[in-house]
Amino acid sequence: MINGYVQILDMEEALNLFNVMPTPDNMSWNSMISGYAQMGNLERAREYFEMMPQKHLVSWSTMVAGYEKNRDYKGAIELFKRMQAEGEKPDRHTLSSVLSVSTGLVDLKLGMQIHQLVSKSVIPDVPIENSLITMYSRCGALIESHVSFDGLKSSKDVISWNAIIGGYASHGYALEALELFESKKKSNVQPTYITFIYVLSACTHAGLVGGGWAYLKSMVSEYGIEPRIEHYASLVDNVARHGQLEEAMDLIKSMPFEPDKEIWGALLSACRLHNNVELAPVAAEALMRLEPESSAAYILLYNMYVEAGQWEAAAEVREMMERNNIRKQAAFSLIDSSYS
Repeated sequence: MINGYVQILDMEEALNLFNVMPTPDNMSWNSMISGYAQMGNLERAREYFEMMPQKHLVSWSTMVAGYEKNRDYKGAIELFKRMQAEGEKPDRHTLSSVLSVSTGLVDLKLGMQIHQLVSKSVIPDVPIENSLITMYSRCGALIESHVSFDGLKSSKDVISWNAIIGGYASHGYALEALELFESKKKSNVQPTYITFIYVLSACTHAGLVGGGWAYLKSMVSEYGIEPRIEHYASLVDNVARHGQLEEAMDLIKSMPFEPDKEIWGALLSACRLHNNVELAPVAAEALMRLEPESSAAYILLYNMYVEAGQWEAAAEVREMMERNNIRKQAAFSLIDSSYS
C-alpha cells in the first residue's frame, strides 16, 4: 500500500501508513526515500535514509539516483564516496546513476573512473553501455563513445543511436552524424523525435538547408513522427542562417505552435548576420514580449539601426528601453559606446 501511494506521489497517505507500521521493513523505508526524491524533496528523502536502521544496496542506489534525477550532482558524488567508504559495493543501477552525474557535469575524468568501476564490478548491459556512450559523447570523447557503441554490436537500441548521433552533431561533426543516421536506417531500430532533433541540428551545422527540409518531411511521411517546436526551431535557424530570411519567416507563420524565444532569437541573429533591418524589428518585438526584462533584443536591434544609419529608429529603441525600465548597466554601456 505504501508503495502504491508513492507511485502516485501521494506522500501524505504513504506517510500515514508508514507511521502506523509496527516495524517498517527495508522496502517501506526505500519507498519513502524514493517518493520524496521523486517529488524533489531531497532533504526529507535524506532524513529517512539516515534514519534507516540498516541500509542495503537498494537504499544507497535509491538515494544516489534521487540526487542525480534532481541534478544535485555534488550530493550524489558525496553519497557515492561514502557508500564505497562504508564497504557497500555499487551495482549497475548505482553506477548508471553516477555515470549520469558525470554526464551532467561534463566531467570526463569522473566518467572514466566510473567506467573502470563498471569494468571491475559488473557485466555491462545495454543500459550501462548507453550511459557510457552518452557520457563520452557529452564530454566530446567521441572515439571512446564509438568504442562503446560498436561494442553493443546488434544490441543497439534507439538510445544507443541517439547518444552517438547526438554526440557527433553537438561537437561539430555534422556529416559524421548524418552518416550514422543513414546507417541506422539499415537497422530495425525506429528513430524518435529526439533522433531528428540531432539530425536537423547536424544539417544546420553542415549548411544543408535542403537536407533539413527533407528530414523534417520524412519525419511525418516515413516514420509518422509529428514535428515538435524543437524541430522547427532548428530548421528556422538553418534556413535563416543561410540567408533565406523570408522563407524562415514563412516557416514560422506556418508552424502549428506559438514561436518561442529560441525561434525568434534565431531569426533575429540571422537578421543581424545578413543586415536585414526589415525583419529584425518583427523578431525583436516578439522577443521583447516573451522576455520583457531582457535587454538582449533591444541592444541587437539598436546596433543594427545604428550600423544602417537609421538614427531615428535607434533613438526609438533607446526610448523603449527607458520606458520599459530596461536599465541594466551592460545594456547602456553598449548603447552609449555606439554614439562615440
